[in-house]
Amino acid sequence: MKRMFMLFALCVFFCNSYAKDYFKLGFEAYENLDFYQASKYFKKGCDLGQEAACYGLGDLYHKGLGVPQSYAQSIKYHKKACELGHKNSCFNLGALFSNGDGVQRSYVQALKYHKKACELGDNEACNNVALIYANGLGVLQNYDQALKYLEKACKFGHEKACKFFSDL
Repeated sequence: MKRMFMLFALCVFFCNSYAKDYFKLGFEAYENLDFYQASKYFKKGCDLGQEAACYGLGDLYHKGLGVPQSYAQSIKYHKKACELGHKNSCFNLGALFSNGDGVQRSYVQALKYHKKACELGDNEACNNVALIYANGLGVLQNYDQALKYLEKACKFGHEKACKFFSDL
């Protein structure tokens, strides 16, 4: 039993190490404008559970760089990255649902993903949650919740939120 646990621990360590290498390789390919190769590396890293690689792949599908443009694939990989804790992917999902880019506009879904990004420290996402509550977009208008998230946005460094919050 102890031996099996040790093998599992080693696998987790090495799998994560390989995933980080794939992300790094993908990022280098991206910087060199070799988007096809970046997509291959990001896919391998994402398959190993590396959230930044999933984010990169979602971004490539969103923009159609190195892969066919596909909102469905972009959403798939951004959702995986978000579930793994990548705040930019959570924010991007919130934006896609807010704007109806490649999906049916849904402020309920936008709120869900912006809240998650806010919990992960994204100040713009916190501000977006405040706006959704303040304007009653897909939810009942709730100024208390709007102020709560506006304060979080300020705490995370959103200058306009801080200005607005201080003027109250």
